[in-house]
Amino acid sequence: YFEEELGATRNPTGSLLNYWRGRTDLVTLKFAALDFSGVTNFSVCWLGCSSLESFPGTLDLSSGTNFYACWYSCTSLEEFPSELDLSSGSNFEKGWYNCNSLESFPGELDLSSGTNFSQSWYNCSSLEEFPSTLDLSSGTNFNSCWKNCNSLGEFPGDLNLSSGTNFSNCWYGCTSLGEFPGALDLSSGTTFDFSWYNCNSLTVFPALDLSSGTNFWACWRSCTSLISFPDLDLSSGTTFYACWDS
Repeated sequence: YFEEELGATRNPTGSLLNYWRGRTDLVTLKFAALDFSGVTNFSVCWLGCSSLESFPGTLDLSSGTNFYACWYSCTSLEEFPSELDLSSGSNFEKGWYNCNSLESFPGELDLSSGTNFSQSWYNCSSLEEFPSTLDLSSGTNFNSCWKNCNSLGEFPGDLNLSSGTNFSNCWYGCTSLGEFPGALDLSSGTTFDFSWYNCNSLTVFPALDLSSGTNFWACWRSCTSLISFPDLDLSSGTTFYACWDS
């Protein structure tokens, strides 16, 4: 083991910032047996570890609060361990950004304390479905969360996004979505700029409650297969630039 890695784990308030960042040759996890208990900041910890095919579910990440860009561009990662304890995490911004080999995501993972999911699964282009059992109920920021997840064929209607306010770019480029769930609660959302931009397989849009929305810039732009649109309450909207532009 590297001495600096061992040193980091001995410090309960220490940050692992940059320790393995960009290690494109990291295949077998040399840190699997290390003690991470007490570490709170895992920001960009394994960013760019592009040869990493699996991640050990036995690591103690239970004290972690900041997982910003933690597994960013781990482009060989095909699955993610459901048994990891991420229950203290609040910031998952860019957490799994560009993990473009991930075909599924574990619904058993505890993300219930997470508030920031901006760009969390951005460009997870192999993801074919998203688990409805994942607890995202504390999340407020979903900016670009599933952007360019272009293999996503459906989206779960029972996912709890009721605390979300920012949904800008959220489903941008989800080109395989043929329908969108009308049961999804987006009633607290205020920002919907580019939300369904280029969802070009979407034929019908549901009667969602978007009544709190103010920003709808290019919201349904390039939804070229859309044949019907509901009578939505968009009365709070102030910006509709290029909203339905093709």
